[in-house]
Amino acid sequence: MRKVESVSKALQREVGDGGELDLFQSRKLFTRLIGDIPEMASHLAPKADIVESPHFEAAVEKVQGGKERELSTLEKSALRPFLKNAAAVDDEFSDEDEVGYADSILELAETERIVASSKYCDLSHITSTNNDLERMFSQAKIIMRPHRKSMKPWRLEMLLFLRMNKHLWDVHDVHACLKREDEDAAAVAEVHDNSGGGATSSPSSSAPSLSSARISSRSSSN
Repeated sequence: MRKVESVSKALQREVGDGGELDLFQSRKLFTRLIGDIPEMASHLAPKADIVESPHFEAAVEKVQGGKERELSTLEKSALRPFLKNAAAVDDEFSDEDEVGYADSILELAETERIVASSKYCDLSHITSTNNDLERMFSQAKIIMRPHRKSMKPWRLEMLLFLRMNKHLWDVHDVHACLKREDEDAAAVAEVHDNSGGGATSSPSSSAPSLSSARISSRSSSN
């Protein structure tokens, strides 16, 4: 049971935890797990009933592993939409801990991966699970609570984008953006004053400040 739990945890890794596994890596995990626990074959085998597109998954696994030359005719047909050129011619472990079991298999898989040029597009974005999609729905449910029903669609989309791509930005990026907005607001106010518009009113009274706009924006979203 510890081995199953180890593989399950490996499949749930996020980008910040070492990256999601691709089909090549997940197949190595499943193959080794089936070897250790044969009963799992009915669910994890390459052509198990649960697999919707066995030829496509097998093809992606081979390309990701650098074994493109081993593609069958059906597998080549399944990957045809991913061709760079549409006119291209088809040419033993014991007493492992929970994490160590999966990691040892993945390390071995990387040594077997063949790095070579391919006529297919980069397929590294095809992961072995739909974890990201499930997490996105969970985040949407957390953000769009009953008391936030008036939230605009574009704001929900923006918040989801930031949540799901949090590994691409940090507090320093936020600070830089806010500073840039403050500078832009100051420049607009200066141009307004120099143009002679609103001589009796100050920039702060003639237009709402960026800080107040942000506060208002946050209030409306909350």
